[in-house]
Amino acid sequence: MKLVLPVSYLINDDNVSSVPGIDALEYKMPQTVKWAGKTLFFHAAHGIIHDGFTEFFDSVADFLIHNRIELFSCDLGPAAEIVENPDFYYRPGSKILSVQEMEDKISDRISYVRNNYSGEIALENLNFFKSPAYEHVCEPDFITKIVRQNDIYLLLDVAHALVSAFNMNIRASDYISSLPLDRVIEMHISGPAIINGICRDSHDKPGDFIFETLDSILPRVRPDV
Repeated sequence: MKLVLPVSYLINDDNVSSVPGIDALEYKMPQTVKWAGKTLFFHAAHGIIHDGFTEFFDSVADFLIHNRIELFSCDLGPAAEIVENPDFYYRPGSKILSVQEMEDKISDRISYVRNNYSGEIALENLNFFKSPAYEHVCEPDFITKIVRQNDIYLLLDVAHALVSAFNMNIRASDYISSLPLDRVIEMHISGPAIINGICRDSHDKPGDFIFETLDSILPRVRPDV
């Protein structure tokens, strides 16, 4: 298991010694890579369905290849190509795609990434909110089909999974067990919170429940996650 720092873009020569024990770095934008010997990942700000995804990928492809980035990931969603995000969740700015339209678009874009990048590919589970922009994309069956159909991996955001389960009125253990855990290649760990009656990923310090959830997940994922 590798401990990954997912805010690598905040790390510089002055503070790198403050985060010892990190085995891998996850970038969110192209920048100078200075830490030799670390495994390098890249997580895109654009979701796989977002308008302009391929253009964004083209803008970072040289960085991925030149720095031998081992894993490229992005969000699985949203359900519309154009969305607005005035606070902490998406609202659609264009039509909601059907399941088939999403499946086709995702497949086409994964193929595009594969044709231009030789590393592994993963999609991250979004957290569900009661907005049409999240239709289907947070459903475990949809996530599982996309991952298996395209032979890619799941970046499991544990807080997102707990938020989705809460907001979809599903037991957290049932929701997580329905995900393709055998295809998890990376996990994001943080604490969710209920704010003004809405459960969301507040990126808090993980508490006991997060680590208990993690203990239940780890035996079911790849040993090299």
